[in-house]
Amino acid sequence: MWKSLHRAFPTMDELFKRCSAPNSTCPICHNQDESIEHLLLLCQRVEPVWFGGILNLKIDRDTVSSWVEWVLSFSMEHGSPNYDKMALLSYVAFSCWHIWEARCNFLYNNCQINPTQVLCAISNSARAFFEVVRRNPNPSDQGTVAIREPMWFTPPTMFTKINIDASWSAPACSGFVGVVLQDADGFFVAATRHAIRAPSVGAAEMMAILKGCEFGLALGLQKVLVESDSFDSVCSLSESLEMGGWEAFPSLAKAKRLGESFQDCRWSWIPSSANMTTDSLASQQYTEM
Repeated sequence: MWKSLHRAFPTMDELFKRCSAPNSTCPICHNQDESIEHLLLLCQRVEPVWFGGILNLKIDRDTVSSWVEWVLSFSMEHGSPNYDKMALLSYVAFSCWHIWEARCNFLYNNCQINPTQVLCAISNSARAFFEVVRRNPNPSDQGTVAIREPMWFTPPTMFTKINIDASWSAPACSGFVGVVLQDADGFFVAATRHAIRAPSVGAAEMMAILKGCEFGLALGLQKVLVESDSFDSVCSLSESLEMGGWEAFPSLAKAKRLGESFQDCRWSWIPSSANMTTDSLASQQYTEM
């Protein structure tokens, strides 16, 4: 199985062995041979994808001997009742696919690898897959397992996570923004709430992201992970501002500029079911904090 997996993956290392490549060096980092382990786990361009996603994995280079052994070890480590093994392994599979896709786009289309864009693509694919599984009326009949609800995860070391959300009333064109900050240990740092006026729900969500950036800068934070359940807003900030609606564009542009003021700012999508604390803070039902 292991040998067949190696042959199926046209890494530079494998192509070099077949005399189909001039060398076996990784075309991205140019530091090591591009084995399947290096491509999917160990390359420096891959590290932010693993610890920046919902798995929050920090790959230990010294313990990775083979891809298969790493997957088996991961499966056993997360095999407790508190985790859904199928959901986690599905997320790992989507992560590997989009890492490979980003590598190919870099190699053949001269597209620079943006970890945040890769994370957005992984989240989108995983979300669509999990929704299909949840809609299955008889999962036991087809051998599938129940998917656990999405969870909030702590940010990488030295980062502060800024969770934001917005509520919006169409008749009044107004609402509230909630911002909650937590550190890498999951401890509460600060929170704030603002009343806003916005022409659309998309504009309200972008105002929330803007308020989150302003709050983080006011507190003097250096490394932040700004997390929103507005997938369109996160993708617009990660990929291209032109992807956002015109009503949200002014806030998008301001948030993008503010993000560049941090030493390191990353944009992340989170399901609304895992963002309930901020959702409650932004709810119009609560007129006071």
